[in-house]
Amino acid sequence: MDFAERLKQLRSESNLRQEDLATIISMHRATIGKYETNERFPDKETLIALSKFFNVSVDYLLGITDIRLPAEELIKKGTVKVKEPTEIEKISSELSERERQELKNYANYLHTKSKLSDSSKESSATSENTEKKKAN
Repeated sequence: MDFAERLKQLRSESNLRQEDLATIISMHRATIGKYETNERFPDKETLIALSKFFNVSVDYLLGITDIRLPAEELIKKGTVKVKEPTEIEKISSELSERERQELKNYANYLHTKSKLSDSSKESSATSENTEKKKAN
């Protein structure tokens, strides 16, 4: 379903005439008619006004999704959970691009160092077991 069909559907569900909707969002009736016949497409501000009026997401209006509710509504209802950013994500968001790259490089360094340390421990444990077997 495209924007024109969605707009017409939402307007009909709300029992509004084109004139009524035009008055509510401060535009001409003919403009609403052109939106509903794909002769014109609204600007960003009009899309936002329509989505707020009908309490649907802009993605729903545009036919990108069939989920009507805006994200804020889904979060309020508990339908969608928002993951809180980790401490490292908070710090990273305040850094410049160059600093974020340095942080990433350092994290990779620590990860590699940890892997080497783990394999060194495994190697050491294997050597100890071999020595014990030889002693027996």
